[in-house]
Amino acid sequence: MKLDLSIYQSILFYDLRPWLDNNKDDNRFRAKLTPNFKNPAQSSIDFDNAINKALIDYKSTLNEEDYLFELADDQVQFNGVVDEILYPLIEVITDEPTNNKATFYYYLIKNEATRLINNLYKFSYLKISESEKKNVFIVAIKGINSLIQRTEQQKIQVSKYGNHNQDPNNAFILHFLGITLIRLHLEVKELFEKYVTGNVFDEAGIYSTILKKPQPTESHIKDTVGLNHFKVTAYINQPKNKKETTLEWILYTLETYAKYFETDTTSKEVAKRKKILLEDLQALENLYFLQHYKIKFENTNYTNLLDAELLEPIFNDTFQEITEAVEVPTIASKKLVVINKELQKLDFLKYDIDIENIAYLQSIPRLLQDALIGLKSFVNANLSIDFSKITEPKTNPLKTGLTVPQIAFLFKILSEHNDIGIETKTKTELYNFISQNFATKKSTEKGISIKKLAEYFNEPDPDAQAFWYGIIANWFTDKKKFNKF
Repeated sequence: MKLDLSIYQSILFYDLRPWLDNNKDDNRFRAKLTPNFKNPAQSSIDFDNAINKALIDYKSTLNEEDYLFELADDQVQFNGVVDEILYPLIEVITDEPTNNKATFYYYLIKNEATRLINNLYKFSYLKISESEKKNVFIVAIKGINSLIQRTEQQKIQVSKYGNHNQDPNNAFILHFLGITLIRLHLEVKELFEKYVTGNVFDEAGIYSTILKKPQPTESHIKDTVGLNHFKVTAYINQPKNKKETTLEWILYTLETYAKYFETDTTSKEVAKRKKILLEDLQALENLYFLQHYKIKFENTNYTNLLDAELLEPIFNDTFQEITEAVEVPTIASKKLVVINKELQKLDFLKYDIDIENIAYLQSIPRLLQDALIGLKSFVNANLSIDFSKITEPKTNPLKTGLTVPQIAFLFKILSEHNDIGIETKTKTELYNFISQNFATKKSTEKGISIKKLAEYFNEPDPDAQAFWYGIIANWFTDKKKFNKF
């Protein structure tokens, strides 16, 4: 494991100086611009391999004297799992390179900064004393600050002698190196300020303290999306999270979004970076929801907090519990009380910072909020209805060819036979059921008379008794007829 500044040193003073005769031929750099060299984003090993392969014909680039530290791999032991930084935490504003040579230097300088900050980050987790760490970080930031100064001096020197004027790309390369070193300084400040206090500054401080010149009107910083994403991911993936801290990270992400993306744009690259912040926000909202509702969630990490398949059951169960609670009161106004209490739990979604696209986030609390607002609108629309007085819709009675006495005797048998026994609280309940659900050929719209049913129950009609005796007897004498049923 190494940290060194030799590549940047070589660009300024040794074999990688872009104005050297060996580095003037644009075709020399074409073969080096492989996809792996431009975007070696799979692991830190890919960064090492891609950069070393691209510099294979610059033998003196890796100067042992420029190492800030070097540890054999078998001696490296970390405290806990260490994430890797495989993208710029801070994006800088620069012109696009115009030829192969400028493109080569652009990716070399950019990716080397990412490799350096990643190695420093891993170094911060080494099982060594805090004082040892501080010493290395102080040396590192002083080395970076020195290179910022020396890059500025080299720009002046080269300009003085006119060497860079022979190829305008040389000026581009030195300018990009300068602002990348500023990026590296700011990333060190953001991640390791406790080790380098007094040696790091904001962008204005870099100009006034290190470069000792006025800061340009426009900042070199395009955005800090990568920094936001890395910090949020690291926070979520740690073993324990506090609800209050989660809310602070939500506000931090909103501030980042509002700072760099105030206006609409059709740029695909900007849309992609906005999407990263919105996913950070969605993951944080889901985490806060789980904390607020005290829901157990297996393996809480950034990836799982964006997994719709894992989160859908949580939303469904939560909404079902709420709807069941809403159904308990029979009065609409009391139903609204239940809904409003649940909506109050989601008040954390009412941020002071309002950003575009936030309403379209598919986090659990936002989906739940939308569902509750819809439920509330439905209840409001029925506020004047007394749900306790709503009865089941009436069905049409079943038409039969039986007379009232015949129906009465049939149900008398069914209700009083020991092996059948229709369970009703009172006979009146049974009479009501028959009246509402059965009709004779002569029945009116009012249905079968309950009074008549009661009379025939108490004093069965002889003809009705004979009718049912004949049917039942016929079944037993002719089993074929019975078996048809």
